[in-house]
Amino acid sequence: MHETPIDATRKREELKAKRNLLFRRFLQNPLETHLALEIKIIDDQVAECAELMSGNTGQSTKLD
Repeated sequence: MHETPIDATRKREELKAKRNLLFRRFLQNPLETHLALEIKIIDDQVAECAELMSGNTGQSTKLD
C-alpha cells in the first residue's frame, strides 16, 4: 500500500516536530551524542517523505 501525498505530508510534519525536540535537547546536552544519531535517522526519513511528495523515486531519469 502506497502513502498518499497527504499521509506523506503528515508523516513529514510529525518527523520534523520530533527532530526539532531532539535537536533542542541535544543543544542543551551536547554530550548525549546518541541524540545526534537519532536526529540523522529522522532527517533521512524526512528526506524520504519529501521524495515521495515530489514524485521522485530515486531512479535515474538520465538517458544514455
